[in-house]
Amino acid sequence: DSLVDELRVLANEKFDTKDYSSAVSLYLILKKYEQPVSYQTIRQISMCQYELGNYTESIQAMKQLLHQFPNNIELIYSIAIINLDKLENPEEALLYFTFGKDRFSDKMSSIYGPNFKLIMDPAVAPDIYYDLFYCRARTNMMLQHYKEAASDCNWAIYFRPQLGEPYKIRANANAALNRFGSICSDIRQAKKLGVADIADLERKYCR
Repeated sequence: DSLVDELRVLANEKFDTKDYSSAVSLYLILKKYEQPVSYQTIRQISMCQYELGNYTESIQAMKQLLHQFPNNIELIYSIAIINLDKLENPEEALLYFTFGKDRFSDKMSSIYGPNFKLIMDPAVAPDIYYDLFYCRARTNMMLQHYKEAASDCNWAIYFRPQLGEPYKIRANANAALNRFGSICSDIRQAKKLGVADIADLERKYCR
């Protein structure tokens, strides 16, 4: 026990000083001696690997945690976004964004019932819900799943209507689907909210 405690203290000191290489080595040793391995140790391993640019190893550690906590939406989102932005693997990212979407629906249904969207207050919802649907929309656009991308944007806008990027994505998705009715209003709203690179879209669809 004293060895484990000493390893943990030393690993945390290395982590706090941003010596991630030394820290992860110590956490990996600590992992061998902890019975059972603590959530905190695996989480720290994942964070160290991420900071070192070892994204695959970071995800592997997160998946160990997800096995223990399958309804943790923040954890699901983290696995998805690393796949999307760091490993450039949108197919794998979409699997986890969709898993997160399903867990979100299950959680809200258990609290508010099946019509939860009509009951819950989106303004007080945690940011992770917006992040989940916004990034799922980005992923679906990459994979040319335009109908799903537009639906994801509906949710992202529902949670954070003051953020402009989902309006731009929804405009592009609806353009790809030849659904032109709301494109101009989305483009103008995105422009109003300060989204960059909107002028070309505006010239094309809002003459």
